Amino acid sequence: MGERPAKAGRRRVRWSRTLTGCPRKPGGHRARRTRHADRLDAISSGVGRHGWAGVVDDLPSVETTLSGPCLVAKVVGVMDYVAQPELRERLRQVIASGERAVVLDLADVSFCDTAGLNVLLGARREAERAAVALVLVCVPGPLLRVLEMTGADQVLRVFDTVADAEAALS
Repeated sequence: MGERPAKAGRRRVRWSRTLTGCPRKPGGHRARRTRHADRLDAISSGVGRHGWAGVVDDLPSVETTLSGPCLVAKVVGVMDYVAQPELRERLRQVIASGERAVVLDLADVSFCDTAGLNVLLGARREAERAAVALVLVCVPGPLLRVLEMTGADQVLRVFDTVADAEAALS
């Protein structure tokens, strides 16, 4: 950690250096991490900055229904790093339920980041191990663009409607 020479009238500031050796102002990364930590604390304690409603809206849910030869799992909420452990476990249970085809309905997903994408790809791997066909339906536009940009749409089968997926899987 280097120190810059002090100028007249200025106090000495110690700067940390990144891996590339470029100086970085203290607190920049820490401030972002604190906001995320606050969100994690709010969800785990049950009270968020917007009260109970803000916390409940952030928690994902997976509702399952049997439709023809497929088990339709409707994912509701946010698919991000906070929801990742719960969502991953819930999708693992859906895949292990014994059905030969699982349709993930993503119409009510309000946000998906790379952690959510990782959950979808992990669910695909779990489904392959269990010899279960896994497809996505009703994918929101922003998430569909992410799937296309990352190439995940080549690995995950995507359909417009549940009926289209059922027809392809039967």
